[in-house]
Amino acid sequence: VVITNPGNTFFALNFNAPGFSLSSIFKVMIYDLTNSKSFYYSSEIKETSVILSGLMPGTQYSVRVFAGNLAGYETEGSPSASSITTSATPANLTLRSVSYNSIVIFWAAPTNLANLRYIVQYAGSVSGTVQNAVVEGNIAHANLALTSSQPSYVFIVLGGSITMMDSQALQASLTVQMN
Repeated sequence: VVITNPGNTFFALNFNAPGFSLSSIFKVMIYDLTNSKSFYYSSEIKETSVILSGLMPGTQYSVRVFAGNLAGYETEGSPSASSITTSATPANLTLRSVSYNSIVIFWAAPTNLANLRYIVQYAGSVSGTVQNAVVEGNIAHANLALTSSQPSYVFIVLGGSITMMDSQALQASLTVQMN
């Protein structure tokens, strides 16, 4: 059992299944080690690779896979594997070097995580057109070109992993008056 690509609320699970056949089914027991809870993943799995979603950010999990067929599931299961979901929540958005045509936006990023991706979404109050700037790695700032015809801008910073941006990405927002 191998866990890869942890995100805010998901990770990928891959496992070997000796004697795998089209009639094989699997269930995954997920142990939330941070909050001392355990639960079965919501559905039976018919593949040896799956994205487990609906997890909590910044939480340590351990998983075991149980093989089965029409007669039932094994009782011992696989050896366990563990991982921690990321908590890439951007915080403390601040601005520097504000002018009519550019801005540098900074945020606090976690220092103990690798392979982060931030997407800065911003839109002017008049046009409403959303623009995106992607920042990869543990870089916690973005240099953005602005249009002077916009009296204000809204900035949203989404945090996730480089391999996958979770639809439930954690975010912080800031509104700036340009006058």
